[in-house]
Amino acid sequence: MRVAVVTGASSGIGREFVRQLEYFYKDLDEIWVIARREERLEQLRKEVNVPLRIFAGDLQKKHVYRQFLKKMLNYCLEVNKMTTYRIEEDCLGQIKVKADKYWKSQTQRSLENFKIGQELMPKSLIHSFAILKEACAKANLHFNKISEKQCEAIVKVCQNIEDGQYLDQFPLHVWQTGSGTQTNMNANEVISMLGNEYAKENILHPNDTVNASQSSNDTFPAALHIMVAQKINEELLPQLDQMINQIKSLKKKMKASSKLVEHIFKMRHHYIFHKN
Repeated sequence: MRVAVVTGASSGIGREFVRQLEYFYKDLDEIWVIARREERLEQLRKEVNVPLRIFAGDLQKKHVYRQFLKKMLNYCLEVNKMTTYRIEEDCLGQIKVKADKYWKSQTQRSLENFKIGQELMPKSLIHSFAILKEACAKANLHFNKISEKQCEAIVKVCQNIEDGQYLDQFPLHVWQTGSGTQTNMNANEVISMLGNEYAKENILHPNDTVNASQSSNDTFPAALHIMVAQKINEELLPQLDQMINQIKSLKKKMKASSKLVEHIFKMRHHYIFHKN
């Protein structure tokens, strides 16, 4: 979806600029117009053929500016859900990502560059990453690396992932490069996008906030240790306890069987003795 944003659109150059846009850019889907006088923006809407989205207010006032950013973010989220894909951009350029996905460029590049095998990262590892990212957010808040609002958003999303939500947003294969960088970034990207949606404003960045004070060289091994510890506690130890109980039960049965055999043998011996 192609959108133009024009400030000061209620009069003068800004107003004329809006009028000219539809002639020079035939493929515009919408023009977002910003000015203090809403009634003049409404009048402008009648003068152009391209749909206008009106934002009335003085952007020099901080509270108006914040409200505008929040409305813009919410609208962008709505647009992303309506379109089949969105464009993400990083230092390597632009890349298409399906609009209903919560990952960004690094996850998408991994998907496209490593189409190897069918084995995905285990759900238990994703669960461990959520535990790790939640703990890191709380530690970063303690050391004033992130704000309370940022921490709240990260923790909320991580707890949802720990409860089994959004697992379809982690599509990467186990076959990838390096030290699990793509999986770490997959977690960072998903948590940042979901966190911004939860906060209804753009407060999280995959690297600067979700991955603050971290490195893939640390997070991936740490997540593996968490996963192994959980597997031991939740799967291995219960199985060992069950095995021990079965062995004890068999031992009791064997002891009872041994006494029965001994009794039968004695009876048999007694029968042979009296028969002779």
